[in-house]
Amino acid sequence: MQYFLVRISFCVSILTITLISVSVLTFFYQEIWFNNSTRRMVMENDIVIVTNNSYVINEYDNTINIEGEYLDVLYKVRDLTHLGYSLVTHPLAASIRMFYSPVRSVVMKKGFSERSIEIIENSIEKYINTMGVRKPDYRNGEDYCTLDAVLLKEGIEN
Repeated sequence: MQYFLVRISFCVSILTITLISVSVLTFFYQEIWFNNSTRRMVMENDIVIVTNNSYVINEYDNTINIEGEYLDVLYKVRDLTHLGYSLVTHPLAASIRMFYSPVRSVVMKKGFSERSIEIIENSIEKYINTMGVRKPDYRNGEDYCTLDAVLLKEGIEN
């Protein structure tokens, strides 16, 4: 019982901290609407979600599945920015605790942006410097998957 309460408390505190920062980190301006019959996103204008989160892959269409960790997602996002995609959501997490997450989802759209290249290059450097020798928190992996999916949904809806 105590383990369950600790886990709920962990989720609530992380969600509270990150939801406060979602509006700052999300600069989403593309029109998206939801199809109620399939509960999947109906997107236009070539929007993709780069993710290693199985919850997001199962929920959304137009995902690019990354077999790897947070840093692998950042590398793929960087590669796509150099191929003509731009960021719709910020590639870094909203709080330092979320840096320990083994999962990450980033929304991108077709269209070149020098600013996106600058953001992702700086984000990779900041992630590597911040993590240093620290390891991702796999023990709470399911909680991080849920938080990442909720934050992605909130970012898309706003």
